[in-house]
Amino acid sequence: FEKPGYKFYKWNTAKDGSGVDYSDCANIQIDSDITLYAIWVTEEEVIYKIEHYKQNLKDDNYTLFENEYKTGMESDKLTQSAKEYIGYNLSNVVLSNEGTVVKVYYDCILCTVTFEFNDETINLDNTQVVKYGATLQKPEISSEDKYLYNWYSDEDFTTVFDFATIVTED
Repeated sequence: FEKPGYKFYKWNTAKDGSGVDYSDCANIQIDSDITLYAIWVTEEEVIYKIEHYKQNLKDDNYTLFENEYKTGMESDKLTQSAKEYIGYNLSNVVLSNEGTVVKVYYDCILCTVTFEFNDETINLDNTQVVKYGATLQKPEISSEDKYLYNWYSDEDFTTVFDFATIVTED
């Protein structure tokens, strides 16, 4: 396909490119009438893929969360690739595959939870730092302690804390 001053980018079901994308030569199953519109970009624009990686809750590795394709000027690749995800902060942006792929890494926000023992005889670390979206470990109290206890999420001791609760804040 040729259009002076432009290069072909993709097919789309909407004239403005906001519909369903189809790459050139894609095999698609058609079960009703469909109109595909050619989407063009200027010759100065580049087409690049963005891979968004989120940090895992259980380890410090990253898992691919989402892919997207963008067009823009060469300088846009790094500055306009990041997204905002609840519970994550931008960590790093890396160009790969000769600049055709931008890999964006997001680290989990860390939440600090403090435990108040309400007993001066217990001398344990009273904080846990966990990733946003993780759960807490119930603090271990020595078997020498001769009483049963619960953890409460309020100062009036009316709401027993459920350790399956997802942590989303300090």
